[in-house]
Amino acid sequence: MRSSHDVVVVGAGLAGLHAALTLQDAGLDVLVLEAGDRVGGRVRSLDGPTGVEEAGAVNIGDGYARLLAHVRAAGLEQEPVTVSMREHVIVAGGHTGTPATWAESEGNPLTGAERALPPALIVAGALARGNPLTGARDWMSPGAATWDVPLTDHLRSTGVSDAAIALADRAGTFETLESTSALAALRAAQRATRHAPQTSNIVGGNTRLPESMAARLRTPVRLGSAVTAVRESGNLMVVELGDGERIAAGHVVLAVPFTSLRSIAVEPALPEPVARLVAELPYPALTKYHLVADRPFWEEDGLPPVMWTTNRIQRLLPWRLADDGPSALAVWVTGRDARVLDALGEREQRRIVLDELARVRPATAGAVEITRIVSWGRDPWAGGAWAMPLPGQMAALAAAVETDTGRLQLAGEHLSVEDSGMEGALESGERAAARVLARHGLA
Repeated sequence: MRSSHDVVVVGAGLAGLHAALTLQDAGLDVLVLEAGDRVGGRVRSLDGPTGVEEAGAVNIGDGYARLLAHVRAAGLEQEPVTVSMREHVIVAGGHTGTPATWAESEGNPLTGAERALPPALIVAGALARGNPLTGARDWMSPGAATWDVPLTDHLRSTGVSDAAIALADRAGTFETLESTSALAALRAAQRATRHAPQTSNIVGGNTRLPESMAARLRTPVRLGSAVTAVRESGNLMVVELGDGERIAAGHVVLAVPFTSLRSIAVEPALPEPVARLVAELPYPALTKYHLVADRPFWEEDGLPPVMWTTNRIQRLLPWRLADDGPSALAVWVTGRDARVLDALGEREQRRIVLDELARVRPATAGAVEITRIVSWGRDPWAGGAWAMPLPGQMAALAAAVETDTGRLQLAGEHLSVEDSGMEGALESGERAAARVLARHGLA
């Protein structure tokens, strides 16, 4: 054994860092191990031609109490997020328009009252209509299994046509609507109603938050320390690293995505249905193509800079716009389209994205270039962007949240109960830390 600690936390994302700080504040000796070369997990800020750009988690909700407490503790400043989908370009069926012209567009395949609804709002509108979940923990109740069905089934039950479902499925944030639990989608919609609509980012990049959290740890985070096994040995847990090093601890918190946890041997095995969920919970791919525009092409074509398409480039979102000088934008591609592009070489990806942009929006031709490609699906320590439960998995997820796994605790945004995103990650880390403290008699 190289060292021994009260607790070893595996993963230096927000969940792991929050758990580590909570345990440290209670007086425990904590070591954080991180397989990658930086802290932050799926929070990642990049230096771009126009300033800082967010390659990972973006929005900080005004209701994110835990996260904002860390922001205040570090003395970080915030700036508002101004991107809105209210005004956006719609590209479908070979035609281009806006929400104001969509109802009359020749590319609109819908009929009746559905023709007036922009495709990007089809799913959100259906989920908002009579959402059966009113409380933060309603999704965990036995009766909620009624809605743990394919999202397509729920959409049809609310009157959404098959044509509208096919349109929404083409460029959403889901892997597919058919493979997504309606209960998971309803939970996400219910969570969104509990936070103020204003969102922000941290000045200088959201990565400054996990960096500031890591700086408060008495024992520095060990980067480049990939864990291969966690085994119980008597009254201790033994953490094994890829180079053969072994570290002893009274408790271990595995604060990593399940995609990473699958490569870590755990003995004794996690209880069912936790182990099954670890093996099967999907994480949709997400690839971001960071762009710099040397001129305001949106002024040339008179259309909003935000764009939603049924094409494989899916969405164009601005980050920092300027009338004079370079602007920063990004193409967001998720799910199946992202995996197809991920399988290609970088040069071919760049060609396809720029050619497709120029085809559906000619004003971008010669005006934009790709500065960086960030693939979360190909990231070895993330394996995807976020957890998106399959139909029938929500009961197992609720069981995993409520199961106290003893000396080995799990954390991560995938195990949040009441919150989502960055705040959900902190919530899960807090719960894991509380269970460890309870076993130490410090709760």
